[in-house]
Amino acid sequence: MKKRIVLFFLLLGFFFAACASPNSKNAATQPPNSSDTATADTDSPSTPDNSSSTTDSALPDTGSNSEPQPAQKDAELCRRYADAVPVVYMVKEITGQSMLRLYQSLCTDLAGSRTAVYVAAGNPMGSDDLAPALLDSIVNYVGGTIVISAAADDGSVSGTDRYTQAKEHGLTQIADVVVLDEHGSVPLSVTDGVHLQEHQVGAHFPEYDGYLVISHFASHPKTGFSGAVSSLSLGFSSAEGKRLLSSGGTDSADIPEGAHTVFLESMAEAGKSVSDALNGNLLYINVLNHFQPGGTAMQDIGILACTDPVALDQACVDFIYMAKDSEAFVEVIEAQNAEYVLEHAEEVGLGNSAYTLVTIE
Repeated sequence: MKKRIVLFFLLLGFFFAACASPNSKNAATQPPNSSDTATADTDSPSTPDNSSSTTDSALPDTGSNSEPQPAQKDAELCRRYADAVPVVYMVKEITGQSMLRLYQSLCTDLAGSRTAVYVAAGNPMGSDDLAPALLDSIVNYVGGTIVISAAADDGSVSGTDRYTQAKEHGLTQIADVVVLDEHGSVPLSVTDGVHLQEHQVGAHFPEYDGYLVISHFASHPKTGFSGAVSSLSLGFSSAEGKRLLSSGGTDSADIPEGAHTVFLESMAEAGKSVSDALNGNLLYINVLNHFQPGGTAMQDIGILACTDPVALDQACVDFIYMAKDSEAFVEVIEAQNAEYVLEHAEEVGLGNSAYTLVTIE
């Protein structure tokens, strides 16, 4: 893994402001690393000792009689972290209302009147996929259409198949559902790509002004983990796009030299093309639950959200490293050199791996 320098921003102004407030709570929860000292990553994978997070407090004390209303709380958080590195917000409770509260803390909204909610889902959809009850409140709040992809690079899974799966999973009871690549592909240009000059996404992609990307952060045998960057690249891809990623832009059955590294770099470049096409009009949520790598169940961690997909995935990786019984998950991450996709994503300008963690209570 390439060396990368992760700068921990020491937000002294925020610290003194928090100390001055009688209602503030320090370190409501411990992020993967609570050290405020600068550190540098080595060739070893990120662990709680070298993660890119910093500690800060969450919301004012809810026990006060003069408790601010939710909108006021959100405004205070936005002012406090206006000049910070990407802020990753977290709630431990995994419910639909908690997810909505987290979304409302992001200090920004999706622009435009046509909003899509991309929901990452396996093929076929099953009990480990995001439950409709978890998605209902936020999908209705943003007034979005749920979008999914056909998921296979050989075209073996049709749009009709995926729509049927979505209906059986309960997604059609929440909102309209569209399979992005049901009617083919549209090209997206890739700027300064090492491997890709063009990417292919579902033909319905241009019909929406902005996307809320909701992913289940879980172990994945090919990418090491699934998350925001994986959804943005593989998830939005049509069958043609998935073949481009696997072949390093050649759309060939021939496996390129250094195939896995090429694949990870192509993922990052594809994700950047999606972000560029939307002028960054995307928001990201990762759900960390239903962990069963290697047959060992980990405890649920929570829901994390950010405006930056790289920062969000890095925070999730850091939480996995510090979680109890995560050895099997970590082994998959390291076997696939999975964090390299975040390194290359940062290099091509998709996001920033440094972040500030804020826990919402």
